[in-house]
Amino acid sequence: MSMCRKDLAKSYLKYLERGAMDEVVDLFHKSGMVESPVYGLKKATEFYRDLNDDTSTSELSLKGIFEDSDSD
Repeated sequence: MSMCRKDLAKSYLKYLERGAMDEVVDLFHKSGMVESPVYGLKKATEFYRDLNDDTSTSELSLKGIFEDSDSD
């Protein structure tokens, strides 16, 4: 199933807010990586596990999506 970028972003934020890290990671390619100024470069599974362990609550909202005109 393919999602449009806005639906993907909304799902990502919804899962993050709920602490549903398995669902967040499922949005990534199986070899997906995240580069963070706090956690460095990590596999998505490791990054979101660490982020969830360090986060007590969060309220997130989508303000917009930046797109390069050449992006797919």
